[in-house]
Amino acid sequence: VCIHEIDLNGQFTSMNPTGLNMVGVTEESEVCGRFYLDVVCEKDRQRISDLMNRAFDGHVSTFEFGMAMEGEFLYIASSFIPIKNNAGQVLRLAGISSDITKRKLAEEQVARLSRFPSENPNPVFRIRKDVLIIYANESTNSW
Repeated sequence: VCIHEIDLNGQFTSMNPTGLNMVGVTEESEVCGRFYLDVVCEKDRQRISDLMNRAFDGHVSTFEFGMAMEGEFLYIASSFIPIKNNAGQVLRLAGISSDITKRKLAEEQVARLSRFPSENPNPVFRIRKDVLIIYANESTNSW
């Protein structure tokens, strides 16, 4: 699990060794000072920016996004947790992130496989042991 902190400007101020490994660097200095949103893929950037702003307003956010770092694309599950002073003012954000790439790729593969019968241009049948057809895709209509 990657544990990191983000200042009020949206820049990393710290990251644990597991997080450094996740983003493909070895030294904390390679991450500190970088903007969090710079590692978020373009299509997710505005949504994550909005969640970060909510966190700066004091709300915990949990989300998933695509991350492009050091030439590799990862899917990440993450949270923004506001760290507040005694007066309730947000001082910084703590973040907890996990690499969920394997899970997301498996979900995409299952989705593709589940569409295979209906999107296949060839006839596809599912037949019970007693030879009763229990499924036929649209392509069987022209067969």
